[in-house]
Amino acid sequence: MRGHNPPVRFLLMRHGVAVDREVFVGDDAARPLTAAGHRKMDEIVAGLGALELRFDRVLHSPWRRAAETAEHLLPRLTQVQTVCDALAQPPNGETIARLFALANGAQGVVLVGHEPFLSALLGMMLGPCDLSTDWRKGGIALLDCPAPHAPATLTAFVPSAWLRMLGRAAT
Repeated sequence: MRGHNPPVRFLLMRHGVAVDREVFVGDDAARPLTAAGHRKMDEIVAGLGALELRFDRVLHSPWRRAAETAEHLLPRLTQVQTVCDALAQPPNGETIARLFALANGAQGVVLVGHEPFLSALLGMMLGPCDLSTDWRKGGIALLDCPAPHAPATLTAFVPSAWLRMLGRAAT
């Protein structure tokens, strides 16, 4: 069919374990991943590899912990990473269309962000619904989205502990 774009597969990922808010001195947006957060992200990325998940690009919140999480995903990408301010704020009616535009024709896009924004975005993408999730740091939701204003299909919701276990088994 001419002019028809294939669905975009979005993988929503919560950032890795960051320095506690109560301990960090400075702006919350500048909080980095901890050493354990970096190690766990390496295991999570290995788990994504064990699942044979590859993506074209990653869009991440401008906040440091999301950017550092996105850097761990570079070996799983075929294109680039891009900062996306929309992932550091509550989603609105324009967010999904903006994410499709930033996907720029990519068929697989990782979105690295924060709670509660990711749960709200997931609910909007599914059409709309209100979700109650226990979204641990590094956990993922995998969705197939036919178009910006069409409901997505939730393919998987995988806790970070499972990804880490798969990653350790694969290495």
